[in-house]
Amino acid sequence: MTSSLRLQETSTKARNALRDVAGENLAFVQLDVTDEAQAKAAVEQAAKQFGRIDVAVNNAGYAVMGNFEELATADVEQQFATNFWGVAYVMRAVLPVMRKQRSGHIINISSVAGSQSGLSTAVPRGGEVRA
Repeated sequence: MTSSLRLQETSTKARNALRDVAGENLAFVQLDVTDEAQAKAAVEQAAKQFGRIDVAVNNAGYAVMGNFEELATADVEQQFATNFWGVAYVMRAVLPVMRKQRSGHIINISSVAGSQSGLSTAVPRGGEVRA
């Protein structure tokens, strides 16, 4: 199993916590899902180390909070880069490996907040913005 984490500190903590349980069957790679090259490199490393990839799980995501009209465009773009392009980059990287194997599963995890909007959510979702 390969786990990708954006922050090296988190990776070190997880590696230490799971070392005795997983042994050589678990690898950690640093990955910022908004960087397509890093997604490709992480997939290549996992395929090389384990010989195949059976499951890819996209779980990165977050929400920008605040009044939409007051948010910096860069903040909204970063959220979109993580929540949309991050999923796309990982899928684009892993699909050729899975097709070559003729097997594999991709699991995209999201939040129920993606289908709801309200005063506490900044970026419009589900086609609705409440004033």
